[in-house]
Amino acid sequence: MKASPRDIAARQGQRRYEGKPCKTCGGTERYTINSACVACTLASNKKETDRIKELLQQGSKVGA
Repeated sequence: MKASPRDIAARQGQRRYEGKPCKTCGGTERYTINSACVACTLASNKKETDRIKELLQQGSKVGA
């Protein structure tokens, strides 16, 4: 059985590898640990961080 790019990257201790294109964004860079698309993960994290910042700002306005 042929080793996948993910298996090869994991054996080499790499955190990322080039895999199949993402269905959402088309990016090919993926995390070795879970095969998640790097671009989509970063975008999702940024969106969540922005949402939390907005909630914190709203909370500080209410208490003022």
